[in-house]
Amino acid sequence: QLFDSNLHILHTLSTWDSFILRIFYKSKNEINLAAAELHVTTLDGVCLMKCASYGDRNDRISLKAGRGHIDFVLKNIDLAAGRYELGVGLAVAGLRWLCFVRVPLEIAERDVYNSGFPPTVAKKYVVPQFQWVCE
Repeated sequence: QLFDSNLHILHTLSTWDSFILRIFYKSKNEINLAAAELHVTTLDGVCLMKCASYGDRNDRISLKAGRGHIDFVLKNIDLAAGRYELGVGLAVAGLRWLCFVRVPLEIAERDVYNSGFPPTVAKKYVVPQFQWVCE
């Protein structure tokens, strides 16, 4: 489930939006050393973003027995408007996947550079925050 930074449901995700992705789980047992991973790939399989709790940041994640959720927080999604694939998984850290789900991801157009030309996948995938400065 997608939320904005104020935990309101996010119906549309646009270039440079910040968001929270809530991952719900159900576990028979408590898992003290768990890991979560998020991938964004192009439709032809090129990985554009991989965010792992274990190995990238070493965030400590424990899954309690029963039902629970984990939140993935991204300050800005630097992707151009277009269609992608989102993959999200939970694992026993460094050992095995517990689950991994892939779903379509659509990024809506936003004219982030105020140029009249919203960045789209036809031109580029990554939309960095930059500026040219002349002396």
